[in-house]
Amino acid sequence: MAKLKTSILSDSEIAEIHKTSLHILERTGVVVHHDHMLVLLAEAGATVDAHAKHARLPESLVMESVEKAGKQ
Repeated sequence: MAKLKTSILSDSEIAEIHKTSLHILERTGVVVHHDHMLVLLAEAGATVDAHAKHARLPESLVMESVEKAGKQ
């Protein structure tokens, strides 16, 4: 039985989404409601505002985390 392979997004569209996602995580960041996680993120290299419960994640941290997750 032959499998059909479909692609909704082109490689360049996927690359653009990836690039934009990294930009958002680094520039805008995310809200993290768990204080210990904010500490861990800061230790890993994120820019953290504990009072605002906000973390900005540099591209290197995101890519390292994705790489580690892929190995599990």
